[in-house]
Amino acid sequence: MNINTKYGVLKNCQEVTYHENGALATAFTHAPTKLKTPVGKITLAYNFSSERRKYIPSAKFFANGDLQAINLDKQMEIKTPMGNFLCEYVSFYPCGAPHRLLHLNGKLSGYWSEAQETALAQISVLNLPCGLIKTKIMTLNLYDTGILSSITLFPGIVISVSTNIGQLKTRIGLSFYPSGALRSLEPAAPTEIETPLGKVRAFDTNPIGLTGDKNSLQWDEIGVICACKTTDTLNISFIDGSFKSLEAKITLSMCSDDVMVKVPYTISWNKSIVCIEGIANKKIVYNRSEIT
Repeated sequence: MNINTKYGVLKNCQEVTYHENGALATAFTHAPTKLKTPVGKITLAYNFSSERRKYIPSAKFFANGDLQAINLDKQMEIKTPMGNFLCEYVSFYPCGAPHRLLHLNGKLSGYWSEAQETALAQISVLNLPCGLIKTKIMTLNLYDTGILSSITLFPGIVISVSTNIGQLKTRIGLSFYPSGALRSLEPAAPTEIETPLGKVRAFDTNPIGLTGDKNSLQWDEIGVICACKTTDTLNISFIDGSFKSLEAKITLSMCSDDVMVKVPYTISWNKSIVCIEGIANKKIVYNRSEIT
């Protein structure tokens, strides 16, 4: 069946779902369907026979009929404030502004590997708040104003990012405040930084996140480092003359049954306190005034 929307007609729709108010929620189109959308004229995915193609709806809608996401038939160049970006999938905010732009959206399986997906990716050239980059970018995440919120890199990709502590080799991704100030990044190698507890090597040996939205090395809005992950031993001296040593937890490696590895923990701080999470069963908090 065909379904009329404010963006155009969805053709030969199957597996259709609806919101509680009766409005269209999702639909798979099985014939070429062109729509006029906030990011331009597009053609929805309609041929799902490829081993790489995810079997996900061609289009999703909010309950008021506005577009929530589009699964494109082929990559399309989308204009952003950072430059043009080739996309295969786009999600939207309720206001209609683009939210997430996925360069590729293949189905990883025994028939299609992560390495094949990365090899298929093209080099993107974008003018980020931290400078011009040329690399393989998996996802752009935007604020509803169009300002860049974060980028996610393809697995194995490492870039050099300009920061107020120098050029840092970065993997997985990086994020920004609405002002454009750097918010976080994921170091590709142990990086020595100053903390209220002394120097540590900031590095997450087991990053869990699949996106660059929130990373382990973090800055506040005025550009001061305020959090990191590390496995270093902390030797803390207090103004009363006491001393305390804290070490990372030890656990079995996920890659071997007979190898023990350190578990990264988080140090975060502001002008008043320092917090340590991931060493003890509960958060450890110190007043900065009691630390030498």
